This record gives sequence, structure tokens and C-alpha cells, in this order.
Amino acid sequence: MKVFLDTNVIIDYFDSQREHYFPATILFDLAQRGKLELVVCAQSFITAFYVLKKYYTKEVLYKSMRFLYKLCGVSPVDASIIEHALALESVDFEDTVQYLSSAIANADVIITRDKQGFNEFPCPHYTAEQFLDSFFQNVP
Repeated sequence: MKVFLDTNVIIDYFDSQREHYFPATILFDLAQRGKLELVVCAQSFITAFYVLKKYYTKEVLYKSMRFLYKLCGVSPVDASIIEHALALESVDFEDTVQYLSSAIANADVIITRDKQGFNEFPCPHYTAEQFLDSFFQNVP
């Protein structure tokens, strides 16, 4: 299953002080075990680096971003996605860009903490907790 991670889930994973850290770590663990294929938007690297630089050294951040790059597929954000997102004039521009990037990557589901941001799009989207509940219920 191809799982697209919204930027907030990536930040949760790299910041153990955040409330949603543990569900994010389970997602990453499942990916490392080959149970899930994770995809992140190219823009998420920039945003996560920016947010996390308040808490971590440059060396730690680059190591973390290299880990993310090796583990996850990276979906594009290019001029056509920006143009399409602008044309849609959705409530949340950033979530629109994330959605369009996930569609290009053919993701099966989006994992986010901001479920409302994806309500206007025809894609399954869940919190990490909701997804994991469903995932483990379906494991034989």
C-alpha cells in the first residue's frame, strides 16, 4: 500500500515531544519493515527542515532528512501542480498542493493530522491513529 504523509506527520516523527509522535513512529517502522510504501511531497522536506531547525542542529537535521529521503518516495511539486492548485482556489492551498502531489504519486491514502484540509478531495485520508487501527484490524 502506498501511503502519502502530510508534512505534519513527518514533523511528528522527528519531534519526540509532539503528541502524535508514537503513531508516526509506527508508520515509519512499518515502512522500514516493508509493510508500507511511504511517499512525501518534495515541499515537505523544506517545511519540516524549517520547522525543526528551532530544535535541532544542522547536522541532526541533515541526517534526518537523508533518512527520510532514503525511506520515502518523493512526489513532485512543479509549476503544473501550483497552477492547478491556484485554479482550484481551495480553502487550504498547502493541503491542495499536498493532495495534487499525492495524486501524481498514485498514493492509496493520505495520512494527516488535518483531516478537514482534505475533505474536499476525492481521496481517502485519515489520521495516523485511524489508519493504524484499520491497518492492524486487517492484518491476518
